[in-house]
Amino acid sequence: MTFKNLDKKSVAFIKLINHIAPGLVIIIFLILKLLLVGNQFANGIFIENTLDFSWQSDVSERLLHGYLAGRDFIFTYGPLYQVLQSLPSLFFNLPSYVSVLLFPLTLSLVNYIILYYILRQVLRNAVILPFVIILTLVTFIFPIDENTLIRLLVPITFSLIYYRFSFLKNSLDTNKLLILFLPSFLGLYTFDLFITASIILFFFLLCETYLSLSKKTKKSYLFVAKKILLTLFLPIFLILVYEILVSLILSKNLNYVIYSFDAVKNYQYIMNIPFSTHQNYYPVLIPALLIFALFISFKEKLFTKEQKFIIIILFFTAILQLKSLLVRSDDSHIFQGTYPSLIILTLILYLWFKKLKKTYLLFLLVVFTFLFSNTSLFPLSSAKNIENYKLINKNISFFQIYKLLDNYYLTEDDFDYFSKLINNNPGNVMIYPYDTYILNINNQTFNTLPLQFYAYSNSRVEKDAVNKLAQAPPRFIILSIDTKTAVNLDDIPNFSRNPLIIKWIINNYYVYDDRGNHLVLRFNPDKKNKAAHIPDCSVYEIDTREIMKSNILENIFKTSAYYLEQKNKKNIRLPYTSNTPNVLIFENFDNLKEIRNIIEDNINFEKYYSSRKDLKIIKKYPVPGFQKEYNRFNVKCFESFLKVDALKLQ
Repeated sequence: MTFKNLDKKSVAFIKLINHIAPGLVIIIFLILKLLLVGNQFANGIFIENTLDFSWQSDVSERLLHGYLAGRDFIFTYGPLYQVLQSLPSLFFNLPSYVSVLLFPLTLSLVNYIILYYILRQVLRNAVILPFVIILTLVTFIFPIDENTLIRLLVPITFSLIYYRFSFLKNSLDTNKLLILFLPSFLGLYTFDLFITASIILFFFLLCETYLSLSKKTKKSYLFVAKKILLTLFLPIFLILVYEILVSLILSKNLNYVIYSFDAVKNYQYIMNIPFSTHQNYYPVLIPALLIFALFISFKEKLFTKEQKFIIIILFFTAILQLKSLLVRSDDSHIFQGTYPSLIILTLILYLWFKKLKKTYLLFLLVVFTFLFSNTSLFPLSSAKNIENYKLINKNISFFQIYKLLDNYYLTEDDFDYFSKLINNNPGNVMIYPYDTYILNINNQTFNTLPLQFYAYSNSRVEKDAVNKLAQAPPRFIILSIDTKTAVNLDDIPNFSRNPLIIKWIINNYYVYDDRGNHLVLRFNPDKKNKAAHIPDCSVYEIDTREIMKSNILENIFKTSAYYLEQKNKKNIRLPYTSNTPNVLIFENFDNLKEIRNIIEDNINFEKYYSSRKDLKIIKKYPVPGFQKEYNRFNVKCFESFLKVDALKLQ
C-alpha cells in the first residue's frame, strides 16, 4: 500500500491503526470465545465421546498426583501440553475435568497470537487488518478444535521463525543454536511436532547448503565437504543431541525418545482409518487449488521475491502436514490435514484481491463459498454468560458441568458403586480400556505406562506396561466390554487391539462383581484353571506374519486395513502394526457373559493346538476398491484347561 496522496499525520494514523487494530480484533474474538465457553457451561457440555474426554481429564489428574508425561507415563502428548492444560487446577485447585473445560481459552489466546505473528511476518508493513479479520473469523467458526489448530499453526510459525532469524547464515550463531532446540521444545507438546519441525529444518538446511554451493566461484573438494558438514550435518547432529539431552533430563534415560518414536510408528498403523467416502476429494482438491493459485501468482508476478520464497516455504509446510489425514482419514481429520493449505490459500487469495481486485474476485467468492459450506453456525452469546464462571470452584461436581447420553451405559447406581470402590481403594483401581474419567470424577487416577492403551498394540510400550503392572498390580480393574460399555474404536475389538494386557488380566484376575454392563475384577496372583471342558476354539491366534508385511510406501504414506470375515456377523477389523506376527481373536468379545466365563475359567496361553478354521482375511488397500483375500494361515486355538487326550499340546 502507498501513501503518496496523504499527509504525514494521516500516514502515521493509518500505520498506528495497522499495528493496534489486529490486536483489538484478536481481543474481541477472545471475548467471544469466553462467552461461547460460558454459554456451553451454562447449558451443560454434552460429551459424545468419553474416550477423548477420558485422556484429556486423566492427563491433568495424573499431574495433580505427581505423574509427569514423558517421565512417568507416555502418550502422543507430552509434559508441555500436560502443564498448559492443568494450569486452572494447579493455580486454583480446581478438579481436572474443569481444566478440560477451560483449556480452549488458553489455546485460543496462543492461536491468535500465532496467527498475528504469521500475518505480520508474511505481509510485513502492508495493511493487514482486513486479512486479520477474515482469517480470525475463519479459525473461529470452522469446526476445528483449538488443540488441533495449534498443532497445525506451529509448523508454519516455526518455518517463519527459522527464515527470519537464521536462514542463509554461515555460522552457528546464538539464534541458530536456539532455533535448533525448538523441535525438541515443540516435541514436549506433542512428539509429532518434533518430527515435523525436524523435517522442515532438514528442508531448510538442504536449501542453505545448495545455495551456498551454487555461487559461481571455484571450489575445492575440501571446501565443499566442509560446507556440507557445517551447514547440513552439524545442525542435524545438534538436533539429535538436544533431543537426547531432553530425554535424559526428563526420564533420566532414553525411554522418553524410545517410547515416543514407538508411539509415532505404532500410531500410523493401529490408528489408521480408511478414506471417508464423503470427502475423498478434499486431500486432492485443496492442494490442487493451492498449486493452481501459486502457479497463477508466479505467472502474473504478483509477489515480491521475498514473498515468493516465504510462500514456497509455507507451501512445503502445508503439504507436509497432509500426512496427518493419511492416518486418520475420516471426514473431520481429512479437514484438519488440509487446514494449513486452506490458510495459505486464503493468504494468497487476499494478496490477489489487493492487486487484482476485479480479475480474481469471482474465484475468491467461489472458494470462500466452498470453504464456508462446511462451517458450523456462529455462536450466539451474551455478556451474562460471563457470570456462569462464578459457579466454578474446587467443589463443583462433574455432573454440574457435563451431560452424557440419555441411554448412557452407566446408571446413577453404577456411579455410586464405582465411586465407593474407588474411594475405598485410592490408587488401586484401574479402568480398561479407556473410561478413566470415572476415576477423575473422584479425584483419583491410576498411573500406567501409557496414558491410554488404545494407541499401542503389541508394541514395546504395551510389553513394558504389562511388566510394570506385574510389579505393582492394581487391586481392582473395572473392565468395559466392547460395544456395550466401550466404543469399538475403528471397529477393532479392544481384546485384539491389546493382546498383551488382556492375556495378563485373564491370567491374574477373577470376577469380583458383575455390574451388568461392567465386570469388576480383583487381583489373584494364585489363580488356577477351573474344571476342564471341551475346546471349541473360540479364543485363538492367527499367524499373520506372511500376510501383514509392511512396505516402504505404507510407512511413508498410508497403510492397508485388514478384516476378518465372519459369517452372519459384521467383519472384524484386525489390529495391524508393522510386521504383525499374530492376531489374538475372541469370537465373543462383545458378550459380557462369555467374557466372564473366559476370565473365571482362565486360559493357559502357553498351550494350544493347531486348527484349520474356515477363516478369510480381507486386505483393503489405501486406494478404494482394491483388495486381496487370504484363506491359508495357521491358527492356534486356546482353551481354559484342555481336556484333549487325543490332541497334542505344543
